[in-house]
Amino acid sequence: MEVEEQERDERLVLPSALCVAQPFDLAFSPHADVVVAGLVSGAVEYWKYGLPSAGTVSGAAGCGEGSDAFVRQLFALDAHQKAVRALEFSRCGTQVYSASADCSIAVTDTSGKVVWQHRGAHDAGINALCVTGQHTFATGDDNGRIRLWDVRQGVPSSSSSSSSSSSSSSLSYGKGKSKGKGKASSATAAAEAVQAFTKEFTDHSDVIMDMAVASSGARLLTACGDGRLGVFDLRKGKCIAVSEEMEDEPLSLLVLGAGAVDHSSAKGTAAGAAGSAGSSSASAGNAGRVVVCGTQEGALDIWGWGRWAEIEDRFTGHPESVDAMLKVDDSTILTGSSDGLIRVVQIGPNRLLGVIGDHDDFPVERMAWSRDRKIIGSISHDYLMRFWDASILLDDDEEEEVEEEEEGEGAADAGVDSEHERAKGGEGEVGAKRKRNFAKLGTDEAMLQATVSKKAKGELKKRKVEDFFSEL
Repeated sequence: MEVEEQERDERLVLPSALCVAQPFDLAFSPHADVVVAGLVSGAVEYWKYGLPSAGTVSGAAGCGEGSDAFVRQLFALDAHQKAVRALEFSRCGTQVYSASADCSIAVTDTSGKVVWQHRGAHDAGINALCVTGQHTFATGDDNGRIRLWDVRQGVPSSSSSSSSSSSSSSLSYGKGKSKGKGKASSATAAAEAVQAFTKEFTDHSDVIMDMAVASSGARLLTACGDGRLGVFDLRKGKCIAVSEEMEDEPLSLLVLGAGAVDHSSAKGTAAGAAGSAGSSSASAGNAGRVVVCGTQEGALDIWGWGRWAEIEDRFTGHPESVDAMLKVDDSTILTGSSDGLIRVVQIGPNRLLGVIGDHDDFPVERMAWSRDRKIIGSISHDYLMRFWDASILLDDDEEEEVEEEEEGEGAADAGVDSEHERAKGGEGEVGAKRKRNFAKLGTDEAMLQATVSKKAKGELKKRKVEDFFSEL
């Protein structure tokens, strides 16, 4: 259902959506105005939303009285028996991948039909999921195991029948109940279990907190509760590196910077040379890529690409844990913290730019972009999905597109290479309006440095732990 009284914050662009249970994750469709939420109850809720029909996105004006902006639930699907901890849309946008604390994974279409499911996908609860390709995704569990899946392989044998959970467990893990024939059936079941996932990594020893892909899906990066960062080659199916243990437990993970092409994938000595070149330029704000981890104590640990042994930089600007992060551009991110604030942070040089929203002191669990990047969705322990106006972060891009179109038309009329003119004329003014917008955010100094009292802080952490692990 929809919240009856709209929140005070003028930066909300849509009415907030009230889920029937606490949401653990959310994802926007890449091709439709649809958002899904995975709940602690095991359900997946599908919601339809619509921006105001007249004018541009403009905060409270977009969702206030008289506005035709809406958020409406389409349906809910009981896809799992325990909490849905992670979910994502497929690249094509026609399916939703979800993973649960009950060790199962499911693939549902936009009509709510389960088209692929594996009830015994892991030996422990699944905590992270990451889409790695057009038909592939990765999952990470509470024991540190990472498994790769391909939905084109068909429905796993453990989910193809409505047999009891004990028989399903037998199929999934190859445990025979008797000798003789049991040995053969156990071997067959083990073979089927191996075929269910395409690859498994066992290089971590604790819960997988977050995962991200880089290099056009060739690399998988993982943040683990054992305090380590992992880097995996998905094409070769091997672990490239596992970092030294960090000072603090990583909770969230992002890959920033240029580098659509990963030169370290080259063979032979070229791989080492490329890796060295990548690492030498992998400082924040430069052309090289960096990896940012949000941590339990509120610091952002920053790694140069290719230098996985230890962090290169550490930014301590948050009073509490950084549970979620969202990329804005190659040097700007959003952070969701346990104090309920969504901050804008610059990486290289590192500094807090402002606050764009809050969840009333409830920890921010997840954030996501809408398909057109006009909305930032966020969830917390208050059962709400909130939708923030992203125009303050993206106005420059829109203006540059208009300017490029005008320059292109003028160049075409004059017989000049429009591409050359656009590349030449775009320098100097880029970022001007965005800087002014960030300056406005910076005026919220009280919110920027906000903290909660020790009592409230303790209650929030206690509630967070109880809610998160109640379904384990």
